[in-house]
Amino acid sequence: MAPDSSHRPTESLNDPFPVGLWLIWTLVVVISAVWVAWPALWGLETLDTMRLVVMSGLAGVSGLLVLTVIEIRLAPWRFLD
Repeated sequence: MAPDSSHRPTESLNDPFPVGLWLIWTLVVVISAVWVAWPALWGLETLDTMRLVVMSGLAGVSGLLVLTVIEIRLAPWRFLD
């Protein structure tokens, strides 16, 4: 017997929910990188590339965790397969 998928909302490629979450995540990573590089952009100190990579990576990974939790809470039917 085929699984009944009538209880799931229809999914489309134009769904604004994941697009909005990914846009917010991208903005958080970019803002964290600019925050770290800001003094170097104004010439106040040299650019610490290791700090830039680590801080952007931490913002990215923690943002992905938060993004996944939000998506599981608000759209659990995407994770049922």
